[in-house]
Amino acid sequence: MLPHRRALLAALLLAAAACHPDFQITQYATNDALYRAATKEFAAGRWDNAVAAFDKLTTDLPARDTLLPRAYWFLARAHDAHGEHILAA
Repeated sequence: MLPHRRALLAALLLAAAACHPDFQITQYATNDALYRAATKEFAAGRWDNAVAAFDKLTTDLPARDTLLPRAYWFLARAHDAHGEHILAA
């Protein structure tokens, strides 16, 4: 009976993981909210989400916004962590 419980537990965990909502850049109304979400994705190691969010920020933020240099820095770090060293340079 024990192997059946393990299989059931594994199936439940996979089903729960599959129900996790995807990261949607468009759900953030402000650049500040997107920046906070992007840094959370970065901290969690979800490089694709972090790259997408920071890339959007670098095109949407005005030139004098204090978040712009930080967005570029995090974008480069996310590319580097994802193994995209040329894009990080």
